[in-house]
Amino acid sequence: MKILDRYILSAFVVTFLMSVLVLTFVVLLGAICKIMYVIGQGVAWQPIVKMFLLNIPQVLSFSVPLSILVSTLLVFGRLSGDGEIVAMRSSGVPLFRIARWPLILALVLTGACLFISQWALPWGHLKARTLLTELKRTPPIELFEVGRFNEDIPGLSIYIGRRVDKNLYDIRVYDSRTEIVREIHAKEGTIVNDKDGDGITLNLLEVRFEPALDGQPGSGYCSRLPVHIDSDKARRVYNPKEADMMGPELVQKFRSPELYYPDLNEEDLRIKVSKLKVEFHGRTALSFACLAFMFLGIPLGIKAHRKETSIGAGMGMVLMFFFYLFIITAESLAEQPQWAPHLIAWMPVIGNSALGVYLLRRSS
Repeated sequence: MKILDRYILSAFVVTFLMSVLVLTFVVLLGAICKIMYVIGQGVAWQPIVKMFLLNIPQVLSFSVPLSILVSTLLVFGRLSGDGEIVAMRSSGVPLFRIARWPLILALVLTGACLFISQWALPWGHLKARTLLTELKRTPPIELFEVGRFNEDIPGLSIYIGRRVDKNLYDIRVYDSRTEIVREIHAKEGTIVNDKDGDGITLNLLEVRFEPALDGQPGSGYCSRLPVHIDSDKARRVYNPKEADMMGPELVQKFRSPELYYPDLNEEDLRIKVSKLKVEFHGRTALSFACLAFMFLGIPLGIKAHRKETSIGAGMGMVLMFFFYLFIITAESLAEQPQWAPHLIAWMPVIGNSALGVYLLRRSS
């Protein structure tokens, strides 16, 4: 049995390592394109190399689960095609015994992916974004990302619902730069550079703000309200976002959001909690994809029973596409907490695992 275990494990490890190298290189092509953009701005090569290395944890979080799926399909497809699975089972070796070491390896890789996704990935993302912020000067209109609260500017939390060219729509601003925290809603607005070059101004139109007077409740209304922003700080200071937070920090913040976001109203606080949960559960579900793909890949590989690498790679890409589709759906619904979007990320993990265990038991 030890010879059989070594034979299966060595075949799987070799195929897995080759798959990781190839898929990691392919996924890194996107990072290379971003790096080329920065090089075009005349940046020295040293920080470019650093940024490239900082992107590796994010790439591994995607390439490792996909490599497990492709490797499982290829290895067990070859064993089935050569009749080795039939020979082993004819000798009294059950299928779960044949797959024991690949399953153990998948469990170990699940733990490694959890470490990468919850610690190494946010650390690398934060370092890369901070470095990029320091290297390039951002046009004023690009300071604010659409569909999320921008908290890069000290004392200001700004949400942009939609952007068309230079016009911004559905704007919410929480201004805590004074003792009185004001909540400002505007139908639309624009960003302009100050004439003295000292900063930028967010010109808000059709504005409602609360409180209207210091120390007194009640809303105020005006047709135009300028909000001055120190552009130098906005361009050179990068505050961590959901993608930059490590796993334990995400858990703390969505369990006690009122301690970390005291300025947000109840509705915006629910949206913030939903985004934190989607980020955490999306990373965790992606890590457990290693086990799910192993359970599903073994019976599918045996049923494929072909030697061609195209069948394994093709099935792997199709399954991975549907898996990531659920994660993308969860992220797109992050601002709809009533749908519990963080649970959507777990649906492919549970579904693939259940189907894989069922097919394994049938094959046994």
